[in-house]
Amino acid sequence: DYQKELDCTEKEIDDSRSKINKKKQEVRELEELIRKDLEKMMKLKASINQTQLISENRRKAILGLDNHIEQLEMDTKQLFSGQNKKLVQENNKFKEEKSALRTFLSETVAQKKALLTCPVCLNTASPPIYKCPSDHLICFECLPRMNRKCPTCRTRYDGSTKGSVTGFRLAEENYEELQKMKAKLDAM
Repeated sequence: DYQKELDCTEKEIDDSRSKINKKKQEVRELEELIRKDLEKMMKLKASINQTQLISENRRKAILGLDNHIEQLEMDTKQLFSGQNKKLVQENNKFKEEKSALRTFLSETVAQKKALLTCPVCLNTASPPIYKCPSDHLICFECLPRMNRKCPTCRTRYDGSTKGSVTGFRLAEENYEELQKMKAKLDAM
């Protein structure tokens, strides 16, 4: 009986050893799985870190591009602002020059009109314009009404060389210039 018991105990020991060996094998297999999972986890962590690094670098690059775009926009606004100011200044200068030219033309037209004013009707004389020997002008409409006398100096237009009435060519040229100036002034 002792032998049986011993055999039985040995068998139990063998079974237990077999179970232990199986459990050890399972533990090794589980450790191997854990090791493989740890490797995978480490690779995933490395991949995540690399992805995060790439993302961070891209974020920095985008930030840099955003800053560059913002700077370009500011530079563009500044450039347009400067050009716009320059254009406004040039436009104002042009307006001032045009105004000065307009004023000059208006004054010159007024002076020419004053030079061509008939002393009788006080209108601007138009060709034919006449003069006495002292170069006083008279318009062709008023000449017959003045009884052949100059309205300014009372010299008689009698047909002799000294008192004859003649065409005033210089006044007629001034009249033509006056018409051109008026047209330019009206065109402004």
